[in-house]
Amino acid sequence: MKESQTLVLSKTKQTKSTMFLLPLLKISYNLIKNGFVNCYIGDIDKPEYDNHLFILVETKHPGHFNTLDETFAIYNFIDSYILYESYYMYIFEFPKEFKKDRDAFLKGAYSKFSDKSKKIIVPGEGSSLSRVFDKNGVRRLRMNERLYDRKDLIKGEGITREDELLSIPELEEEIFNIKTHFEWK
Repeated sequence: MKESQTLVLSKTKQTKSTMFLLPLLKISYNLIKNGFVNCYIGDIDKPEYDNHLFILVETKHPGHFNTLDETFAIYNFIDSYILYESYYMYIFEFPKEFKKDRDAFLKGAYSKFSDKSKKIIVPGEGSSLSRVFDKNGVRRLRMNERLYDRKDLIKGEGITREDELLSIPELEEEIFNIKTHFEWK
């Protein structure tokens, strides 16, 4: 590393943990909307916090870091640490009442989520996540139509009523690793 280099966040897409598990903490979106980067199911450098959720936040105001520590205290907040300059990680204990949902998430068995968690994650009808939860026929039909347009597909293959409609979470994306989520520039 040269002295002029800084650590910057690599281009990253929203994790499935953000979509499916973060809402189960029941943290008000208004608390994290400014500076929220992503949610992870772990940090490769913090194995002692297995079965927790990690929220990565970027803030230009160091005092905001201390304020969030205090605010998060009511949300199963465990600990926080500075990753680099303006990047902070917050660790939360995953709610025990949703442990089976977390297990289903790790297997990609989204339809097996409890009704309670589904209502928290998707409070209304008609979103793409609600169609994933109930293995929606229209979504499955559209996915099959895209598959059948492929020339390499063997006749009879496709997505059945038993298949989940979203892929299993990739642990490389869902577990934070500073070496792969940040880069020196």
